[in-house]
Amino acid sequence: MPATTRRLSTAVAGPLLIVAACSGSFGTPSVAGPSAATDPSTGASPSAAPSATQDPSVAPSISASPSVTGLRTTSIRLDGEGPIDIALDGRTAWVIATDSGDLLAIDLDGGPARSFDVGPAGSHVILGGPDEVLVAKFDAGGGNPVVTVKPSTGAIGGVATGPLAGFDLASDGRVWALGTAGEIVLVDAGHDQVVGRSSIAVHPNEHLDAVTAGDAFWASSDTTGVRRLEAKGATTPRVTAEIETGGGIPLAVARGLVWGARPDELWGIDPKTNAVTVHVPLRGLDEILDLDVDEAGKHAWIAARKPGRVGVVVGVEIPSGRVLGEVPVSLPAGIAIGSDRVWATNYDGDELIGIVPPSA
Repeated sequence: MPATTRRLSTAVAGPLLIVAACSGSFGTPSVAGPSAATDPSTGASPSAAPSATQDPSVAPSISASPSVTGLRTTSIRLDGEGPIDIALDGRTAWVIATDSGDLLAIDLDGGPARSFDVGPAGSHVILGGPDEVLVAKFDAGGGNPVVTVKPSTGAIGGVATGPLAGFDLASDGRVWALGTAGEIVLVDAGHDQVVGRSSIAVHPNEHLDAVTAGDAFWASSDTTGVRRLEAKGATTPRVTAEIETGGGIPLAVARGLVWGARPDELWGIDPKTNAVTVHVPLRGLDEILDLDVDEAGKHAWIAARKPGRVGVVVGVEIPSGRVLGEVPVSLPAGIAIGSDRVWATNYDGDELIGIVPPSA
């Protein structure tokens, strides 16, 4: 996820999100959706998830600790439950806490945190403009599935799109969204009304997610091809290409490529040719939850699970797949690469973890 959006990190994770009996990218939401009593990636009960105790009027608690692989980490306790997706805006991390319904603005330098009540079921967060943050929800029961927040005034609005499994901002300012049943929703550049709808076939019991590259939208579920959608000169989104990746969902855009992954491979689609042009081997992973790729396209950081539901954040070199390092995280949800750290949300621990990448 680019520094100005997530995915992502989400999210969106991530985020990444998820369907009733299956885990999804927490940059992508689920049909059933996580609750405070369930693991957001499977619907199962989490193991001893601690609750947040931070007073939002004071600076977040930041502590440093070494990881088992030698990578230095920091932990910021969050005053919100079930953090999933993350978007970076300079030294501010915007985190959506799905269970408590909070959109959190975290000062990464240790200043006071801010909180905005956007309601539960949030799954993705992106920056909509200089004074706008957008949140997507996988459940419409708590209000409009696209929530608009103006940080300077605290004003909160919304758009009635239907439950969402992913969304992103196009270069023309419009918002593209993927519904939990494959609906494609196009929101105008003012971010206040739906201007187009269509649909694609997805497998709802799989990971779902989507990203924008330029003015095109790239959407998929795990075992379906990645669909490229456009709406040039019109408001009806249409599929202009379908790319077979062998599995996985699009989760990030960097170095001009659309990136996604399945447990054994990180792949990159070239929008100029609609072909998979980069293949990066992955080893020892069982499930991909979210990922981000640095702007140079040299390193990727992946939120994942190993066999046995062991959570981990792992860095890999592109294109060799050489492991840069890994950090155990009980349930890593969203990933975002910042200027000095890789930031990951831990859904189980209600915390934001900063990982100092290796120098080489």
